[in-house]
Amino acid sequence: MLENDRRGEQAIACFQALIALIVFGFHLVSASKNQWGIFSPLTLGIATCIIFSCGLRLWLANWKMLPNFWLNVLTVLDGCFIFAIIISYSFAYSLPIESSFKAPSIIFLVLYTGARVLKFDPIPILVAGTTVVIGWLFLLFYSVMSGANVTSSYREHVSSGKLLIGANIEMAVGFIAVTGVLVVTSIYARRILANTADIGELEEAKQRAEEIAARHVALFQSSTDGILVVDQMGTIERVNPKLEEMFGHSAQNLTGKNVALLMSQTNATMLARDINSFQENKVLNSLVVPLNRRGFMPMATNFQLSCLSVILESPTSFTLQESSVM
Repeated sequence: MLENDRRGEQAIACFQALIALIVFGFHLVSASKNQWGIFSPLTLGIATCIIFSCGLRLWLANWKMLPNFWLNVLTVLDGCFIFAIIISYSFAYSLPIESSFKAPSIIFLVLYTGARVLKFDPIPILVAGTTVVIGWLFLLFYSVMSGANVTSSYREHVSSGKLLIGANIEMAVGFIAVTGVLVVTSIYARRILANTADIGELEEAKQRAEEIAARHVALFQSSTDGILVVDQMGTIERVNPKLEEMFGHSAQNLTGKNVALLMSQTNATMLARDINSFQENKVLNSLVVPLNRRGFMPMATNFQLSCLSVILESPTSFTLQESSVM
């Protein structure tokens, strides 16, 4: 999920920067058509701040561990910049403060909140939605305190553009509902992504395990030491070609037989004791026991193992490695 969150933050930054450039581009076109009389340096400054914030978000998104707290702080700042642009348009076009509640404003706020869905994380959506609702209510309070033309008639509100307090409170409530829907949707989407990521990780783990197993088999078959694998009862499970050569028995003949057949009774007893002791303490992953013990070749010729290694392969499987024969 970390990579998904990283890509989501990068997408949010790029989307916001694009919107800021488009908004500022429209402002420049509109100002040029009006002999630059409505050009607003304030709008230019705010758009620059948004682009800088997007660059900072991209930088934070490349950290090894995402600083989610600071990314959420940036989300709040971005929301403040959006409201600042909305208010700056009123000043740029010499419009009353209540004009800030017209259609373009809510479009900006929806885009600002909706962009957080790109991360499939409910927290940034909740932070953005909360920022919008608080900012909207604060803008409503500021407009009323600044002497905005307020009406109680919906008809007059629509026809004259006067401020209808109830309608804007309903807008805030509606935005809360939209934010809630986006949060729930992102929770479900994130669960699906998490399950997909788990499947991908399992596939990668399976592939790595298969590669390790293939290397293990290759080493087992090509080793210059004789190696055999026995279970906890001492039954031979596998032998490598070198051990077949050393003992003169084929793997088919040795598999399924007890390892005691390849050594004296005393040594077989000692080996069984070593394995049982190793199973009980379960402290070490491997045990190397230097031995000086006698075994029997097929023709009853005595031989001596200079070193016998006992290696745990699994809770019930051991590998015996004979490094030399004398």
